[in-house]
Amino acid sequence: MRVRDILRSEEDVPRIDLLGVLSSVLSLSTEKVIIQSERELSGDEENQLHYLLEERRRRRPMAHLTGTKEFFSRSFMVDQRVLIPRPETEILVEEALRIIRARSERIGPIADVGTGSGAIGITLAKESGKRVTCVDISQEALQLARVNAIRLEAIGLVNIVCSDLLSGFGDRARFDLIVANLPYVSEEEWQALMPDVRLFEPRLALWGGTDGLDIYRRFIAEAKGHLSKDGHILCEIGSPGQAEALSILFNGMGLSAATIEDLSGRERVVVGSCKSSS
Repeated sequence: MRVRDILRSEEDVPRIDLLGVLSSVLSLSTEKVIIQSERELSGDEENQLHYLLEERRRRRPMAHLTGTKEFFSRSFMVDQRVLIPRPETEILVEEALRIIRARSERIGPIADVGTGSGAIGITLAKESGKRVTCVDISQEALQLARVNAIRLEAIGLVNIVCSDLLSGFGDRARFDLIVANLPYVSEEEWQALMPDVRLFEPRLALWGGTDGLDIYRRFIAEAKGHLSKDGHILCEIGSPGQAEALSILFNGMGLSAATIEDLSGRERVVVGSCKSSS
């Protein structure tokens, strides 16, 4: 069967997904898949293609089918052990990089809490050249983060640590910048999630309790004790009212708070800063 025949016959699969699967099976870019429309698939390639398309019909995420997801112009390996990196999380990374560059040589230890695939921490390390401690409660997630660090030649810039938030760090551990994309999906939102997410991505990385902020409340209380005197805490959120709730938590701990919106105008990042650094 030729590529063009497949593109015409699989009408129940969105074209962008079909091109993505073909790209993975043939080890070609999507552009080359289109250009090579007369290419004949081998028997093995056809079998793999039909298997992956059936999995997509079952709503398995495209990133699981291809095994990778692009984030900040880098390809990260992903699977069912970790949350698939989202484009909106690049807002969190951009703000962290802005702070790092503004402080330049004065920036000290950096932590990425809830690192998952390592997308945030590895990106910060690669873009800034600074060392980043990547923290997660899941040993399985950290195995994949380590693979990504090796693949992306960042293993010398990251320290991978298994810890429940920051509880595994001694009282004297201090960070100038703590970045976190922790679970913030509420119970109501969890029930309404697309099957691609709810059935295939780890609940541990998504569900944040009744209002979505259970993990963040504990995290902010811990993070304040590990923040340097000029430090910043960056949290990704995504539901109405969460930015205000986190801002109140930060203010109650003596930190100033600022909110950053994503391109759609949704409140996406809350920054808590020591008053001397704000």
